[in-house]
Amino acid sequence: MVMSNARSEAQMRYRLRNDRLRRELARRQISQNRWAQMLGLSKSHLSMLVNGQRPYPEEATRRKLQEGLGVRLDELFDLEHDQNPQPEHNLMESLLQDVRHGWRALRARPLFVSVIVLTLSVGIGATTALYSVIEATLLRPLPFEEPSQIVRLFGGNPERGAIRGQLSMANTLDWRARTRAFDAIATYRGRTFNVSGSGDPERTLSLLVADQYLELLRVAPVLGRTFSAEEHLESGSAVALISDAMWRRRFDRSPTVLGRTIRVDTVSHVIVGVLPPEFENVRLTLGWDEAPDLVMPLVMEAGVDRSAYWQLGIGRLAAGATVEDAAAEAADVGAWLRAEYPDEAGNHHMDAVALEEVVASDLRGRLLLFFGAATLVLLVGCVNVANLMLVYATSRRREVAIRKALGAGKLRLVRLILVESLMLAGLGGVAGVLIAAALLQAASPVLPDYVLRHDLVGLDWRVLLFSLTVSVLTALAFGIAPALGAANTNARDELSSGVVGNIGRGRMRLLSSLAVVQIALAGLLAIGSGLVVKSYASLVGVDPGFASEQLLTLYTIPRYSYASRDEQHDFVATLLTRLETLPGVQAVGETNFLPFTDNDGMQGIEIEGRDTPAGVATLAQMRAVNNTFFSTLGLEIRSGRDFLPADMYPNGAPVALIDQTMADRYWPEGDAIGQRFRAGSDTWFRIVGIAPDIKWHGYDDAPLPHMFLPYREDPWSNTRGFLLRVDGDPMQLAGAVREAVRELNPDQSIYSMETMEQRMAASVAGSRFSLRMLVALGMTALLLAAIGTYGMFANSIGQRAGEIGIRLALGARAHQVQRAVLLQSMGIAAIGVGLALVGARLFTGSVSRLLFEVPANDPTVLVGASALMLLAGLIAAWLPARRAAKMDPAGALRN
Repeated sequence: MVMSNARSEAQMRYRLRNDRLRRELARRQISQNRWAQMLGLSKSHLSMLVNGQRPYPEEATRRKLQEGLGVRLDELFDLEHDQNPQPEHNLMESLLQDVRHGWRALRARPLFVSVIVLTLSVGIGATTALYSVIEATLLRPLPFEEPSQIVRLFGGNPERGAIRGQLSMANTLDWRARTRAFDAIATYRGRTFNVSGSGDPERTLSLLVADQYLELLRVAPVLGRTFSAEEHLESGSAVALISDAMWRRRFDRSPTVLGRTIRVDTVSHVIVGVLPPEFENVRLTLGWDEAPDLVMPLVMEAGVDRSAYWQLGIGRLAAGATVEDAAAEAADVGAWLRAEYPDEAGNHHMDAVALEEVVASDLRGRLLLFFGAATLVLLVGCVNVANLMLVYATSRRREVAIRKALGAGKLRLVRLILVESLMLAGLGGVAGVLIAAALLQAASPVLPDYVLRHDLVGLDWRVLLFSLTVSVLTALAFGIAPALGAANTNARDELSSGVVGNIGRGRMRLLSSLAVVQIALAGLLAIGSGLVVKSYASLVGVDPGFASEQLLTLYTIPRYSYASRDEQHDFVATLLTRLETLPGVQAVGETNFLPFTDNDGMQGIEIEGRDTPAGVATLAQMRAVNNTFFSTLGLEIRSGRDFLPADMYPNGAPVALIDQTMADRYWPEGDAIGQRFRAGSDTWFRIVGIAPDIKWHGYDDAPLPHMFLPYREDPWSNTRGFLLRVDGDPMQLAGAVREAVRELNPDQSIYSMETMEQRMAASVAGSRFSLRMLVALGMTALLLAAIGTYGMFANSIGQRAGEIGIRLALGARAHQVQRAVLLQSMGIAAIGVGLALVGARLFTGSVSRLLFEVPANDPTVLVGASALMLLAGLIAAWLPARRAAKMDPAGALRN
């Protein structure tokens, strides 16, 4: 019978509602000692019940509490069924008790919990979102088989400043014949074509590949076959592989696509295979944001010009070979080529770099900088929460002292506080993941092009594991100091003291130190953000050199749509005439490369009557333009004359214009007009005019010499760019322009139609993204630091109420008290700002790669950021100082 009662008692355990008991005792306004006597309990027994040390009272104790307090059983106790009761000293039960106690303690302070969770979620969300980008783009292996074995191959010409340039076909064939470090070497190049047949004409990104390329990447068609050896010869058949996207878009995934033809410019190609969806990853070998839709054979035959460097190179390492072995072999091959073909190979050098390094090189610095900034925000949040937790722990020192007096050990007390910290960090982590998901969804459409694998960015198990790890680490970061402080509480002194919640001088110094750290970290971010803001303002404030308003720009690809250059010339001339007649068009210009593009047309030139010293390159960017190009841009020729209409025709005189930079560099005496030069041909061009300098590649374009030839003289470019200066909104003419091209040639596609201002804005998209990222993180850190500093100052005033009351009672004026508090607070802020300036000297060099014409230690930014931080500190201290000045001396002394 006794065992049966014991089992029944174990299975029906009554958990005391400690908070209800505490409220009932406090409501009667009777001392706890008196209550213990009235209930027939010892004082220590009642203290244990109040503080959760005895959550399951015996039946007799339950009856005494119920009768003595006059409450129902279900109001004071929760009935719990326990089928497998464990001893109370069991570790798991003890942890569960800590969790239950922590949950009740936090639930009783909803505002406190909300502030902490919100603070942590901002930092955890920012770091999680950025880690997602880093994990997808830097940490995850490239989507190829054995990606560490794939190496990019380069040709370099230090004389021309090309360190990682392209390869020539002849040099590549020689490298193949001599290699020991590679299983396969292949070249390839990206091109843009007009594609027609089986749908509307479209501009298509295409890939010309040498033999071994697809095998090297371990890519096999899902339908059909790859190219045969004969199809890589000049006499080979015109065949093509299409992407999965094109198969869907133009052929509706028809299984009968093999053998059908597709018109690539003027040549019909037979489709021999369909590539798998994973083939889109080859864009990583090109640095493209888009995947190619078409793959065609690249003719690989010996005897071609060895100095024609226009191919990209890639290789797969042989078994046992390393990237270092490949780089050493590249250097040896380059030395052999220079010795064997001194006139053809010139000063070109060979190099080999891991593909993973090439893909990540331009991305790593930016992302790590952003991640570091987000980590600073998280640290500011942790310091903020540590401040709050210290104050919270101070308010519970009496409770901790009672627990310690009743036998709780240091480890148990530390664990109790850390459990609460982990619960807070867990809530912050969950909210942070939600914030990260929202940030990634909002940022996905505006991620800059240099984030090449942004389609993989998202929340997967790796990112969630990172978020969990960060949450645990933050819990330790902000919870360890309050936990150790609780463990070191002197129970005797605390219980004998009549003051409840006095934070003490030591802890006050700790809180002040944490405020200093907050301000210093936020100051670092404020300085970095200020540098980027000033850099961006300097960048977009650069004069492009022409009137960019009301300009419509577009590209066409006529070169391979017509059999001869005369036909290409006729197409361009006719299209210019049609565009000029469109309503609202003021002028139309034409060029091979539009301003604010990445296209490069660097050519070596020979100046008549001048010997070029050995080792010195005479180079200029080549631009082919029509006679209205400069006037369409709103520019006037500085000296000489512009092109004439007659200069545009095939029988026109061989004349050229140059810009002011080219004139100053090669004819510094000012006698360029009338001089002659030639560039890559036997034709000598006479300079008839000097045009003003403009920005061709972007706002930060370095001054380079430019030569301008009539557009009929351009034998290299596939594309032609058009500029239309119009009345009103340029995009309103988009439909009319498309119709004019369609009427002239239905198979001719146009692309990249946008205003010049849109083109210019796109050129600074990466800088604008960096600006938004750092400014958002900097402002967040500043806000968190201001909130944390305000909390510290407000708590300081509360702790010093007695001191301030005495000062006021002894005759101190309100403004004197306010000034004293403000001076002390501003002293803390000044120390934080000073540390931020020291840190800026050490770390702002890491942001220098994002800056344009702004030094990393710019004094304007340093002074402005310092003033901003001091102002934030002043605002944070103002309200507590006013409260101190209005304090009632009698009330302060009485409390």
